[in-house]
Amino acid sequence: MKTPSKTDLMCKILHIGKTTFYKFKKENYSIFKFLDQFSSSELAELAEFGEIKKFRNLEKIEELVLIQSGQIYLNSFLSSKGGAGKYMSPYFIDFWFSFLIKNKDFQSDIYSIINFYFVDYINDFFDEKEKIKEISRYFYIFSGWNDFILIYLKSDISTYFSSLFESVQSENQTKREEVYFHIIALYVYTNCYDLKSLTKIEIINNLHDSLRNEIYTHSILLKILKKKLPKVRATILELHGNASLYS
Repeated sequence: MKTPSKTDLMCKILHIGKTTFYKFKKENYSIFKFLDQFSSSELAELAEFGEIKKFRNLEKIEELVLIQSGQIYLNSFLSSKGGAGKYMSPYFIDFWFSFLIKNKDFQSDIYSIINFYFVDYINDFFDEKEKIKEISRYFYIFSGWNDFILIYLKSDISTYFSSLFESVQSENQTKREEVYFHIIALYVYTNCYDLKSLTKIEIINNLHDSLRNEIYTHSILLKILKKKLPKVRATILELHGNASLYS
């Protein structure tokens, strides 16, 4: 039986195809440099058993994958022609964060999963063509996504963006604000599932406006959100009621 090459073993470990492997190895992604330090037999052991006996502490692999994927995710939204985060269409924002909290069992490629959910999402307002266009015009964001993003989106929902969070604290404010927006939006959609779409987005924008200029650790930001959300929710419901984006 032919012994698998290091390339084959790395693809198996990372659950990616060879096309993705060569594309990102060419771009010098750190995860490949890390794995390439191991011998073929060590990689085979890792692929079969999930660990290398003489290197028990291999959590660094998962950490590198998540950080790398988080950067791809973040940069995809920052490069949006319509403006990052909260400046995107509210219809797309509702679509995307609804997708994140409802789709965790990813069994196929990311494009198919998003498209299947899109068809299901628009089912109740199929006649509102302009609003549907507002969602689909942002789909180019996903064009550069790959199997690493699939690994990232499979991670536990409570840890979304946590691996990325600390790395942007010392960078420019635009990146930090974008990470804050995604953390806040995900938190609101997870904890306000009973509210309608427009109300959730108003809550997100209110929280983001009040917090975006501050510098917090991830854990502190979540504690602040837990404290502030009930008050902001009550205020917006009192002022505007529970409102939807759709007729």
